[in-house]
Amino acid sequence: MDPVGIREIDDGNIIVPTIDDLSEKERAELEARKRELHTLFLGLFTKTRGGFVKRDGDVPDLSEAMVTPL
Repeated sequence: MDPVGIREIDDGNIIVPTIDDLSEKERAELEARKRELHTLFLGLFTKTRGGFVKRDGDVPDLSEAMVTPL
């Protein structure tokens, strides 16, 4: 018999939480990080006086980025 709380983890028993599942503090942190990402992403573009928008750099692939624990 397995000790309480120790179970095998597989894709079939993982539930992805929603924003509503997060604490108020975690939701605030998520919003702050979204604003930071938004700013970084927009920094890859320039806009001319004529309204033309040009990308100046490549968008980094976030799926390969290392996520540091908070």
